[in-house]
Amino acid sequence: MRVITSLCAVLAASLAAAPIAANAADFAGTWKVNGSMKQPRGALVLDAVCQFQQAGVVLRGACKGPTGEGPALGKLISPTKVEWQCDVTPTAPDGFRGAIRFDGVMGADGVVRGEFAISTAPALRGTYTQVRP
Repeated sequence: MRVITSLCAVLAASLAAAPIAANAADFAGTWKVNGSMKQPRGALVLDAVCQFQQAGVVLRGACKGPTGEGPALGKLISPTKVEWQCDVTPTAPDGFRGAIRFDGVMGADGVVRGEFAISTAPALRGTYTQVRP
């Protein structure tokens, strides 16, 4: 019974995601991600290049910036709305360590605009853009 219930849940999730996947914007490929967030200790500036592969509504990839890098994982919420997260490991002494969560919408111009939050200060929000180079 447990296997049938799990199978039904997977099937239902797949069918629910099918309309989004059929009309989804293409998020696969290389993206330049820039953003900023005001913090009590100054501004946090994002400057990274991310590579994504897309399978239906699922995004997988990696991002690399001047002081950190890490794997990225996300999903499409609607045909143009995306949520993803990068788990950053520092590559320099002043690099950030933690998760950065992005929520954005792709406009008609192909640019993704939205907000991001960092795991070390989840109540703060910054803005970002994601463009193809």
